[in-house]
This record gives sequence, structure tokens and C-alpha cells, in this order.
Amino acid sequence: MLAGRVAEVAVLETDTIYTMIDPTWEAYNERRATMCARVTAVAAAQFVEEGCDWVVVGSNGLQDRRSVADFIDRLPQRAEVFHLFLDPSTAAVQARIKVRAHPLDAHKTPQWLAGNVAWMRGYHRPESARIDNSDMTVDETVETIFATVSAGQGLIRQPRQ
Repeated sequence: MLAGRVAEVAVLETDTIYTMIDPTWEAYNERRATMCARVTAVAAAQFVEEGCDWVVVGSNGLQDRRSVADFIDRLPQRAEVFHLFLDPSTAAVQARIKVRAHPLDAHKTPQWLAGNVAWMRGYHRPESARIDNSDMTVDETVETIFATVSAGQGLIRQPRQ
């Protein structure tokens, strides 16, 4: 969807990088999560250097100030950086997990999910843009992300020359 609006787009996701070293997620740990965020940042930086107009990074792990700052420090100074977070309702998250029915989600009871949503919301930055995509399709979510960034919302770093 973004390709029609932005000349070149690269889309990265930290979970994809994590799966390269732990396909089953059985040995998840903070060291590996940090390493995957850094590898994703290096890849994002390379896409910026190669001239991509947008580099979109999806991650549940880039929410606290330290992890976001560490990520941004690995990007070229001329990169403009926005921080957006998808923030569906707890009920929407619970319904999505139920439909997904993935074995790795077996421990994610409605109570666990409610606690996890609250925990994640505790990391949101005041300058970040919140998008409630509870009732949005994937296409509508992408459209809203484009509109949010185009309006300058969620800007956390101006480009420097």
C-alpha cells in the first residue's frame, strides 16, 4: 500500500530477525532480543543509505526510551524518525490471539493479555503517535500510518546534515 505513495519502501520486523536464530522461540531472552533490534537497525540504516524513502520497522521490543535510543543511534543522522504505536483495545488483542490460535500463544490467557497490553502502554512516549487499530483492516492500518506520518505526528528525531 505504501509503494503507491512512497517511491521505495523497505519493511523490516524484529521478530523475523529473531526467528533466524531461534525459530521456535523456545530460548527467548533479553540478550537475543537486543541483538535482533540492533541487527534490524543496521539493516534499516543500510536501506536509508541505499536511498529508500521510507524504512518501516515493526517491533514489540522497541518501546522503552533506551531501546528506541539505541536503535536510532544506529541510523544515519539524516534519517527522520517517527515513533508510532498500534494500540488496539485489550478486547481486540484477545480476539486476535484467539483467532490466530498459534501454539506459542497457549499461555496467553485473557488475563495475561490484559496485563501485557497495560504493560506495553506504560512504555509509550508522550511524543509518539498512538493508532487505535482495534476495528481496522491491515490496509486501513497502513493508510492511517501513512496519514499520521504525513501529518508529522510521532516525529522523534529531525534529520541532521
